[in-house]
Amino acid sequence: MAISKKNYSNKGSFLSEHKRLWPLSSDHYVIPTTPGMTFGVHGNRVISMDQLIETINAVFRNHPRKCNKPNFIFRKSAERVWGLCVQEVITCLQCHWKEKYKLYDEAEERVISKRGPRPGKLNIQCTQILSQVSFGPSQAYAFLAALDIPPPSQKCLQTKTNQIMPVVTREAENSMATLRKDIAASTGSGEVQTDVCYNNPPKGRGFQQRGTQSWLPVIANSKQLIALQTANKLCHYGAIRRSKGLRPLCPQHPGCSRTFEPLCAIGNSERILAAQAFEQSQAEDSALPWSEVTSDGDSKLPCGIKDAAKKKEISAPNFQQCTRHVSALIKSGYYKIQDKLSNSFKANVKSLSETRFNASISRALQKRCTMELNAAVVAFPEPTKRKEHMKKVRNNIITCFKGDHRECQKYSLACYYHKDDSFVPTYLPEGKYLVCNPTDESLLRGVIYIMFSDNRLDKILKNKNTQKCEAAHLHFLKSVPKRITWTRNFHGRVCAAGHSYIHGLAKSIRLLNNACGAKSTHENTYLARQVVRQSYWAHRHQTRAAMFLRKRNRLRKSVNWVTYPEIGYLKNDKVKDHDYAQML
Repeated sequence: MAISKKNYSNKGSFLSEHKRLWPLSSDHYVIPTTPGMTFGVHGNRVISMDQLIETINAVFRNHPRKCNKPNFIFRKSAERVWGLCVQEVITCLQCHWKEKYKLYDEAEERVISKRGPRPGKLNIQCTQILSQVSFGPSQAYAFLAALDIPPPSQKCLQTKTNQIMPVVTREAENSMATLRKDIAASTGSGEVQTDVCYNNPPKGRGFQQRGTQSWLPVIANSKQLIALQTANKLCHYGAIRRSKGLRPLCPQHPGCSRTFEPLCAIGNSERILAAQAFEQSQAEDSALPWSEVTSDGDSKLPCGIKDAAKKKEISAPNFQQCTRHVSALIKSGYYKIQDKLSNSFKANVKSLSETRFNASISRALQKRCTMELNAAVVAFPEPTKRKEHMKKVRNNIITCFKGDHRECQKYSLACYYHKDDSFVPTYLPEGKYLVCNPTDESLLRGVIYIMFSDNRLDKILKNKNTQKCEAAHLHFLKSVPKRITWTRNFHGRVCAAGHSYIHGLAKSIRLLNNACGAKSTHENTYLARQVVRQSYWAHRHQTRAAMFLRKRNRLRKSVNWVTYPEIGYLKNDKVKDHDYAQML
């Protein structure tokens, strides 16, 4: 039903009482009702101790000496606030003297804004740290309000964040260029690993929701970030114009944050970002040739890198595949053939359900292949002999699972049947051997050939992985979590995370604050302690004692996994030394 203008403006009607949706200053729930309190002057403030001391000294220094009984007060109504920065007015009630004092430190350099008064350090430092944590201006607003600190407007925080992002991006790129120069000067070329991470939301937040953003870090073997690229389908200004029924004009309009075509699948960004990262590493002032690149098994990275190398007219690097990603393909490959296996295949195991039986078999196949490859890398340093050995091993695994160990002593480096008289295959369901007909055996060998085929062996012989890159992804997800989509400053936040990955969070905060003009007046003891602590644990992690503790913890976890009663691998708490499942 249409509402007439006459009925809408009638006094006393329901619509007239609720026609205003935005609160005004006259509303009782906006202004506090405490007697003697003025709106906007209550709560806590963040002030600089240096400026407070200087203010107290200046008051007694500038106050007229002819006033015999000074009585100083803060004029609450004259307080001015810029974000978190506060300016107070001190008045003498006796002689009516007054003067303004800033209780915050101003930036030494105009790095961010070139007009108006110098920005306060506190506002710069607040917005700078927001780029390295998992919450943005809206969450910071709620955090400050919970501390009873009058929070700055979200628009103010967002504007400052937009202003410091170019500085953060420049500092991150300079740090990566410095690392590339150091690696090129020491080794001449670099072995790198890389993989793409997407912002697909976690499970439970929408069915088949597409990813819209991705980033690709390039990590050297020394755990150093040498290149970083991002892809973003979103643009804030384009979304605003689209909501008004106007043409988005992306990416022609100034300040557009979209770097990838919205209609293309985000998975195609892997090839494009790899080419851009390769070109970034081959810059003239900080060129670092790539000798070897490790990525996941189903990656499109090699195609992008080859295209970039051809464009630069240089040789493409060698490509290796991550053994962890490839070994995961064994489990998925087994689940594809589980319906084709005969009924007699699991007839020997009756206590386990079909789901647990398939899970245990796929796990045993994966761990056996991984163990054989790890042992071959140690036993055969030469790649040629290693490949010949793996060709013999791949045909013996299913035979060993069937209970025929005649060839295990000659070819297998993981089976200890010939060293233990009381050998029991505890890595198989209920410790019983498999019952396979020729068709089942052929299907299981096909699963093993996913990892040990002739073409795949050339790419996994060196037993490389992308664990350093995966660890970097976890660090990046602290700044760009998947539960939040950052439309405006996605690239800047990723660069801020990369800067903190290179220098550590404590040192990164100090360097970025200095770059933004908010230099600390003194050395922050907390940040200094954090730098020392991070350096200590980085060296402590590489000691033999730490390596021993990590290996012992892995063994304990694997023992708990094997002896867990629901899985049904063992009926007692005894674990044999030959059980390679506990050695991973």
